[in-house]
Amino acid sequence: MKRIILNFEKKTDNFKALVQEALNMNLLNFLLSKETYSELTQVERIIHFTKNPEIPAKNVIFESFEHLKNSKILNLNRGLLVELTSKADEQKVIELSKTNEVNFIIVSKSI
Repeated sequence: MKRIILNFEKKTDNFKALVQEALNMNLLNFLLSKETYSELTQVERIIHFTKNPEIPAKNVIFESFEHLKNSKILNLNRGLLVELTSKADEQKVIELSKTNEVNFIIVSKSI
């Protein structure tokens, strides 16, 4: 299942308008920081993603295999953000996808 996750880690001048437009378009997956999470905690429709495990979001994104493996987070959806730079990275992602260590993987490829 493909999902669009909007990056709202930085609060811009038009932040509220962008959030409202996303909600109007039924785009509900938001990547949030401490700053932006506090602004959106009252909006129940939003599905929160964060790279900061201190934020009480249901979906935590790790940016390295090591951080993921060392995390002690339970009862949350754990994901990994990976930039593929080599065939070895691709193989790690494939192997990881076959385990129960992550609930989702976000993959980007360098051009």
